[in-house]
Amino acid sequence: MAKELAGLIGIKTVIDDQGMMSVFIGSGQTLVQGVASATLATEADPGDAMHRRLTYQFGGSGAPQVLPERLVTGGELGALLAFRREGLDQMQDQLGFLVTTLALAFNAQHRQGYGLDGITNRDFFDGVPASQIFTGDQGSSLTVGWASPLSVADMQPESFEIRYDGSNYAITRLHDGQSLYTGATLPATFQGLTLTGALNAGERVVVRPFPAQGGTLAVALTDPRAVAAAQADPTSATGSGPADNVNMLALSSLQTTKTLYADASGIPTATFQTAWASAVAELGTLARSVKTEATASKALVDQVQATRDSYAGVNLDEEAANLIQFQQAYQAASKTMQIAQKLFDEVLAIAQ
Repeated sequence: MAKELAGLIGIKTVIDDQGMMSVFIGSGQTLVQGVASATLATEADPGDAMHRRLTYQFGGSGAPQVLPERLVTGGELGALLAFRREGLDQMQDQLGFLVTTLALAFNAQHRQGYGLDGITNRDFFDGVPASQIFTGDQGSSLTVGWASPLSVADMQPESFEIRYDGSNYAITRLHDGQSLYTGATLPATFQGLTLTGALNAGERVVVRPFPAQGGTLAVALTDPRAVAAAQADPTSATGSGPADNVNMLALSSLQTTKTLYADASGIPTATFQTAWASAVAELGTLARSVKTEATASKALVDQVQATRDSYAGVNLDEEAANLIQFQQAYQAASKTMQIAQKLFDEVLAIAQ
């Protein structure tokens, strides 16, 4: 049973003087002790709408306690949590970021042109909300929108946690825990975003600006004549005519224009194409690293299993050899008894 349990979550075991095994997880939380056991479950995280969190309750008494994710290592559960934390969340941030920033930049340029119908200031993409609401674990709400003027160069493919201790707000990047901001009030603009609202003392909220955008983006236009290819109104008396494709060239240049990841001077350093290539490379590196770790872990498991079997396992060849040895010893002892019995009989015969 302990072997199967270890396959699900990392455990430590202790056997007492009476042969009873106690099982511990994390930083010493008791999973099994005597006839009592703990219950592990999940519940919705009130401060993070996209995640569920683990809870721990021992012996069925008291309220379940939140089990910090960092304490759960090893086994299938630890691997799933690590995959979510180190792989899935970051890739969702990256892909959602690219989708969102491309749509915002494309729409901003598209609104500057005219369609063949003479209409301007029209979005090409639909599905990117002007703002999003995130709810804290005490019920407070923060509204997150896009800074004005729009600055996709200042945006980062990151989710972050905001906490308020009653005196100061602290913004921490989720994937590595790095502190991004500390202050008595929320910053009006942060990484190309606007933050409005307030938290209660001791409250936390997880802000994920980008992951959900990938599933909502759509083309807003259904009529090809509405595509704003022209720089000037082609229907006006002084218009540029239907052959004007200046704005279309500006839209196509977004592929190779450095638009993302502004440096300390505010100058963009990456194009959408290079940002996509970087995200793919990061995913490939992560997959390769996981594969290498899996190979090393399998070798360690095989080594531990071999050591275990040398103490507790059964080697059929060794058992067969031992059986023959015991049989020969039994036969030798039997022969000795026969000789002793015969000598005893001879002594009795002489005495008679």
